[in-house]
Amino acid sequence: MTPWARAVRVLAGGGLLAALAACGGPGPAADPAADHELLAAGDQPPDPPPGDGRRRVITDAAALRPLFLAMTGRAAPEVDFARHRVLLLDAGPRPTAGYAIAVGSLRRTSGALVVEIVLRRPGADCMSAAVMTRPYAFVRIPAGDRPVRLRERVERVPCE
Repeated sequence: MTPWARAVRVLAGGGLLAALAACGGPGPAADPAADHELLAAGDQPPDPPPGDGRRRVITDAAALRPLFLAMTGRAAPEVDFARHRVLLLDAGPRPTAGYAIAVGSLRRTSGALVVEIVLRRPGADCMSAAVMTRPYAFVRIPAGDRPVRLRERVERVPCE
């Protein structure tokens, strides 16, 4: 038995691991700025709003419902807008399959919540279906009085 396995066995026998597991154990505090959740994503919205792609910060259910329905064909999920906002990331029309849009990271600065948006596109030599797509994502982010500043980067996805 390795020394590490022996230490774990001793701690488990004493109930320390069970106590740590019950209280969440030690670990880094969660960064509220990193709190984001994908609510929906796709590349073929059934009834997209007109335009060539938009990034919207949605702060109430009345604004979320029609956009979510138009882009996903489904009813919007419940969102506690006292605690969260929703980003609509709409990449606009794209000439082939293989595109996607997502949140790469969130970072709080003194004046804003900076959201890094990643637009993934197929690599230069990739074979992609010749079909019009419109990648989108709805992402839940923390609410707050800081404005949202969006930064976009493009990432080429290598062929598989």
